[in-house]
Amino acid sequence: MKFSKNISILLGGFIMKKTNEANRLFQQCIKPNSPGAAAAVLVDGKVVYKNGFGLANMEYDIPNTPSTIFHVASVSKQFTAMCILLLESEGKLNINDDIRKYIPEMPDLGHVITIKHLMHHTSGLRDQWELLFLAGWRSDDVITQEHLLKAIMRQKALNFEPGTKFLYSNTGYTLMAEIVKRVSGKPIAIFAKENIFDPLKMDNTHFHDDNDMIVKNRAYSYKLDLEQGYKKSVLNYSTVGATSLFTTAEDLLKWGYNFKTKEIGGLTVIENMKKMYTLKNGETIDYAGGVTIGDYRGLKTVEHSGADAGFRSALMCFPEQGAAIAVLSNLSTFKPMYYAKKLADIFIDEEEFKCEDSFSFSNYYIEEERYENIKDLEGIYMTEPGITFKIEVEDNEMFILMPGTPKLKLMYKTGNTYIIKDTDMLIKWEIDEKNNIEGFKIVYPHDENFAKKLNKIEISSDMLKKYEGIYYSDELKTFYKIVLEDETLVAKHNRNEDSKLFPYEKNKFTSEEYGNSLSGDITFKVNQDMQVIGFNITTGRVINLWFMKLR
Repeated sequence: MKFSKNISILLGGFIMKKTNEANRLFQQCIKPNSPGAAAAVLVDGKVVYKNGFGLANMEYDIPNTPSTIFHVASVSKQFTAMCILLLESEGKLNINDDIRKYIPEMPDLGHVITIKHLMHHTSGLRDQWELLFLAGWRSDDVITQEHLLKAIMRQKALNFEPGTKFLYSNTGYTLMAEIVKRVSGKPIAIFAKENIFDPLKMDNTHFHDDNDMIVKNRAYSYKLDLEQGYKKSVLNYSTVGATSLFTTAEDLLKWGYNFKTKEIGGLTVIENMKKMYTLKNGETIDYAGGVTIGDYRGLKTVEHSGADAGFRSALMCFPEQGAAIAVLSNLSTFKPMYYAKKLADIFIDEEEFKCEDSFSFSNYYIEEERYENIKDLEGIYMTEPGITFKIEVEDNEMFILMPGTPKLKLMYKTGNTYIIKDTDMLIKWEIDEKNNIEGFKIVYPHDENFAKKLNKIEISSDMLKKYEGIYYSDELKTFYKIVLEDETLVAKHNRNEDSKLFPYEKNKFTSEEYGNSLSGDITFKVNQDMQVIGFNITTGRVINLWFMKLR
């Protein structure tokens, strides 16, 4: 008995040490009176850690706890995928079916689009949020499923032929939710409750398809304004499938453990959910059924993150270890996947890990002469397809602005290589022999892209005036007016902020202001008489959207 008691004391001390280490991790970045996060960890099917930090509601000083309900954005997608696969297991649909079998009003875009294409982001459909953003919608507008479906049905062309490329598109998961509704006869909120949430006892989880619904114990969304402090970041979605799962860190562990137990779905459905997709060129992508299949320090992972307004979320599962880590936040500057990996380091037995890190940036740490005048590195950079980045220098420190993130600090490493703080990304500048800045490589674990520096070219006022006019998108049912002001083209919209456009190649422009609706590649088209007839815009998840010049 005495021996057993001593073991219990030692074990308790060991767990307490890990708990304290995890608490310090969050306490270092979250103040008690700020928005914050909730986190929970499951190992071998047992909850080994859960805690909350900061405030769920700043107006009433309500703290975040492991049972606080968060909007988890794209972490929702795996539940939509599970609903589809459950219906397939019942013989009610086939993921290789043409989606027009279930949604006949979907326009014929020249190619068959299957449910499988939707699930793996290989459909070529334009992203719903970028379309609405271009049309003047904002996240604080009440956006319903009907609004999205109307926008989707107006699409005139695909980004690419289905099955040939991977390009993340929320549109696919909105359509999947609609298919669940039509095939099952129940809204996905009810179908998921009956077939997933209730059986797993996820009592604080639901698909939030009604923005007016009162949800007790929920977190509210915030952003940080460097001059004014914390401000509300309002989200008014009444749309589901791609987003709008409301859940807790505790409940997500129950779902994460299902990848081990297969209680919901069984072996076949779970394996289908983890099945990656092979493109027509033979390349296999790591995006499966609403989850990314990866590894961390040699262990296989099933994971996804999410971001809407000020909400940030990450769910990282280690099925073979019966482990799951959920980190949910209500502050836009928080990086939950970074902290999920830190929690894995703390709570998963070190002997389980097969390597120090499953990816090393060491190949990019090249001893080379550093480009000293970092002010020259400022500016707009672009990678395909039309994804822009902005580099800013403040007090001799560099920062990067990227899609979907706040401003992030660049930490100098070596040569011309910088780590993006609190992420698993780096950038390495490419400088030619004449000391010209060509651009930078942005490097992620197991992937990299080149972003070209866009240098402004000089165009006379007379030439710029040829681009002035009213431009209309029949697909978006919206207008932009382009005028010349103070030798600069300015694009105006009745709801979006004005965008100053700068030319970087002949007939090619982008927005000087980062993160607005026209951040991307704008290519003007001319006829045989060299008259401007319109422009195509590419913004990452929308490729070559046409605006016709009316006058």
